[in-house]
Amino acid sequence: MLLLLLTACRVGHYNGLKPYEGDKEPVLKPIFEDRYNSYLFKANIKLYTKSFSGLLLTKQTEQGTYRVIFTTEMGMKLFDFEINQEETIVHYSVPQFDRPLFMKTIQKDMELLLMNGLKNKTPEIFKDKEGRLVHKFSTGEEANYYFQEEDLMRIEHTENNKQKIVFTLDNHINGFSENISIQHYGFRLKIDLTNLKKS
Repeated sequence: MLLLLLTACRVGHYNGLKPYEGDKEPVLKPIFEDRYNSYLFKANIKLYTKSFSGLLLTKQTEQGTYRVIFTTEMGMKLFDFEINQEETIVHYSVPQFDRPLFMKTIQKDMELLLMNGLKNKTPEIFKDKEGRLVHKFSTGEEANYYFQEEDLMRIEHTENNKQKIVFTLDNHINGFSENISIQHYGFRLKIDLTNLKKS
């Protein structure tokens, strides 16, 4: 019964969206500026019952290509992969993370966060009950919803209209979220990121 109620709430959440009717089409601001910047986060990854802490570096190496590296605070590399508009290339992973499901999941998280590949896609635009703009990008049975006030506040990834991943972006400074939380449903993975440095 509880599962049915949760499922109904999630479906109703999207059914409550209303088409945007403004004269000027709003622009979805990227989380990471497209200026070849690098960002350093303190990261906590909880996978099933295990927790991993360290530093997560994201860096744009060329147009549409990003490098994502997770290390311990002592500098030992845990995983390192590259995302471009066509594929994801894994350069390195320790055995604990070298599992197809985990790597595929973490790569998808980073793709959603980096908003890679969205420039050539046209979203449907809605407003939710709180008045936030919602940009919806659909591919088959999957959809990504970007909830925007003045800044981007939330990202939801769905499959068959059910939430699978929710990103919460808090504590914005100069348009950038200092705290990002990534919660998975159906897979016991949670990631918390705290911004340390931008260069």
